[in-house]
Amino acid sequence: MKRLSVLLLCLVMCAASFAQENEHSFLVVPRLEANPYIGGNQTFDMGNTSLYTLFEGELSETFSYSVMNHWLSAEPAALYQNTFRSDDFNWLDWAYVTADLGKVDLNIGKQAILIGMFEQDDYDYDVCYNLSSTVWNNLQTYNWGLSLGYTTDDEDTRIAAQITASPLGAYLNSGLFAYSLYMSEEFEVYHSILSANVFEYEDPFAGYGKSHIYTLAWGNRFTFDDWEITLDWMGRGYSPRNLDEESLIASVKYFIDDKFDVMLKGGWERNRSGEDVLGYMDEPGFLPTSLAWMKAATGKDYLFGGLLLNYYPLDDEESLRLHGALAANNYAKGLSVTIGATYYLDLFELLDR
Repeated sequence: MKRLSVLLLCLVMCAASFAQENEHSFLVVPRLEANPYIGGNQTFDMGNTSLYTLFEGELSETFSYSVMNHWLSAEPAALYQNTFRSDDFNWLDWAYVTADLGKVDLNIGKQAILIGMFEQDDYDYDVCYNLSSTVWNNLQTYNWGLSLGYTTDDEDTRIAAQITASPLGAYLNSGLFAYSLYMSEEFEVYHSILSANVFEYEDPFAGYGKSHIYTLAWGNRFTFDDWEITLDWMGRGYSPRNLDEESLIASVKYFIDDKFDVMLKGGWERNRSGEDVLGYMDEPGFLPTSLAWMKAATGKDYLFGGLLLNYYPLDDEESLRLHGALAANNYAKGLSVTIGATYYLDLFELLDR
């Protein structure tokens, strides 16, 4: 912990010195969360308790950068044990440089895999684990690679192609890759994102040679005044013709006023083949890690849902957020009760005061 404190202090000092002559932001985001359970096989955990930093800005008219670090979590040792793994989260979410070449942009470094689901778009420090799909909880979406994008003249449409290390390979040098095509269209009240992804993995039934998982995803978001309605779908399988595992997720968010917003969210997920695609067998918890096992054991598809309430108590700013969430599903047979607080501190803005 002492070494981590020294590292963070050095990072802040270097960043502050660098930012004096450039346009940059350095956001520090601590999140404290308590997650008791009512009924079921769970008792208590610390939820999404974490410490993040986000350092980003412009290097020139052409080049910019973004670095997101996940320094602490409810199980901090795992973040550092996973440093060189590509199939699990670690202390570095992303670190990439962007070259803006007019209509074309090039991103190089560790970045988010392009997936057409709005659920994947939220910053991790804004997410309630127990109110998220098995896709969000099971698929590691940050990996090293590059992407090339094109934006139309009216800036309503963006198309991108990406290649990264595969999240289904154990280590960065596994020689396994992920290939993604992505399109985003944004209009006045409607925003659509679509993706087609191919993930390579080592197949033990084929002599540990390369095999592939195929996914299609389509996210839709409608915004009307104080309402935000989102509908995500993903299908996945071992053949592009048979997407035997799928997820359908819907949410309705209402911005009550400047201090309150509330969201209702639910999802339906199923596996039709009896063979996991993005799932895996693990110890029982509040969320299933294997849709195939759940279907075989209970004969049921996975259903989840709940409510999230956010409150911003400080006047004229949203730096402090208090939140409470209720989540339930047909797997755990219990109720997750989440309460917590998140603080957004922009150090450079603080130093300029």
